[in-house]
Amino acid sequence: AVMVEDTYIRQIGAARGSVAAGGATQFLPLIVGDRRAREILWLCEEIPAQQALEWGLVNRVVPRAQLDAAVQEMAEKVYAKLPDCLRYTKEQTNFWRHLAWGLTMGHAREWLTLNAAMPETTEGLTAFLEKREPDYAKMHQAVREQRSLLPWGPYTQTCSHCGTGGLPARFTHCGACGGELPEPS
Repeated sequence: AVMVEDTYIRQIGAARGSVAAGGATQFLPLIVGDRRAREILWLCEEIPAQQALEWGLVNRVVPRAQLDAAVQEMAEKVYAKLPDCLRYTKEQTNFWRHLAWGLTMGHAREWLTLNAAMPETTEGLTAFLEKREPDYAKMHQAVREQRSLLPWGPYTQTCSHCGTGGLPARFTHCGACGGELPEPS
């Protein structure tokens, strides 16, 4: 891994309503150690290039103008190795990653599926796209006031045309048959 000296790495999952279960939670403890992995994943702070190098996240840090040459040099060194030996060496080197992935991916997939559409995740991702900090305080206030955090309201309607239940309170038409729903009260 080669990194440009004026860039940074940042894991933002926990700050934006997600979990970095697509590899970071499994592999960072193996790469940088348990304590640093927790710092990266829990605090979601920027890690400048030099710090990434010191922590073992990258192999080299170079000026922007030298990036392509540094990557090319490293690729040529890998290319010069015996393919079958390198393939098996890679397989052996990845043993702990494969093991961690296999043991955690099932429940990570389930958690992500259940939480992907939650209001906190929606706010976190919207804030990320809008390049602003998430307003979780506003969400906490809504909970205290017992207001719905769901963008279309609680799932309380049933369609009188087709019987589909669990439709959001503010929907004007059924998502299954298209039938008009009564005006929200």
